[in-house]
Amino acid sequence: MNKGNTLALVAAAPLLYRLHGDTKTGWSIRRGFECGDGWFDLLMRLLVKIEADLRAMLAEGKRRQDLPCVHQVKEKFGTLRFYMSQPPQWREWIAEAEAGSARTCELCGAPGALSVRGGWYSTMCQRHLMLSGHVPGGQGDFYFLGSDECPAPRGTPREGMEFQGIIRLATGDLDVWNRSENKMRGLVFADELPPPLWPALSREANGNGEIPAGKVTNYLYANRWLPNVRGVLGLPPVEPGNFVEEAEKLIRHQDMELVGSVVLSGLRGAVPVFVPNDFRDMKIVPWEFMPEGVAAEFRGWHVGAQHRLGPYSHDFQAFVRSRG
Repeated sequence: MNKGNTLALVAAAPLLYRLHGDTKTGWSIRRGFECGDGWFDLLMRLLVKIEADLRAMLAEGKRRQDLPCVHQVKEKFGTLRFYMSQPPQWREWIAEAEAGSARTCELCGAPGALSVRGGWYSTMCQRHLMLSGHVPGGQGDFYFLGSDECPAPRGTPREGMEFQGIIRLATGDLDVWNRSENKMRGLVFADELPPPLWPALSREANGNGEIPAGKVTNYLYANRWLPNVRGVLGLPPVEPGNFVEEAEKLIRHQDMELVGSVVLSGLRGAVPVFVPNDFRDMKIVPWEFMPEGVAAEFRGWHVGAQHRLGPYSHDFQAFVRSRG
């Protein structure tokens, strides 16, 4: 949760959150609220009721240090968790808030639903669900042979290979194969790639046209903003402006402030521009936000010092212009 919302919650309930910022306690409430800003209203409604009870206890003569207080507030398995010593009358309020979080987008507070991708749970509205890596229908995920989601192979039978599973795509599932001597290494064949993925992934193939399945799933997840990837996942396009608008919320980068974007040529989408909190006089493009291959291209093009988190914005823009 951002600093402004954190301080607002603490100010509204100083008795309840009195451990916030206390470096002597081992509980993580000293680090703030480990969840998204979309649950701010849920937490505010809960704390107002509890804080009123705490003030009544204080008025009745109970010592401040003996009052119940929050130990930890966080997201876990996609929903709110509120840890504290609970008098019986508060349990219903806390359970109500935790249940409400499963219907509230953690990022923006709009109506949402709990979803799961690759074992990671998240509660998001439909818009953020489509913008995030939680792709409806399990698109882009790997499914082993024998699971309900994995049908028989549909591609070309491969001599000396065993069928291992599929990578689900909206444009048609990719078969994953392995060799008997190395059953843990799943392989996808380049000649089965859908056309939108060919330019990026075909260069990962070895002399036999084999691509590690992990490189395919990692590419789909890390580059889910790109038009070619969204097409094979069955997702609508994301405009560069939307990418920049949502990048800070989705990834919640703690070390920088979002200030703009650079639109990339071709089908590469856009990358955000940040100002590092430790050096406010510069603008940078973090390595982690670059589509696969762009960072390597930039390093090959540019000679000179850069910030530890990424190239300076003016250098990166010059690089983009040089690529047409």
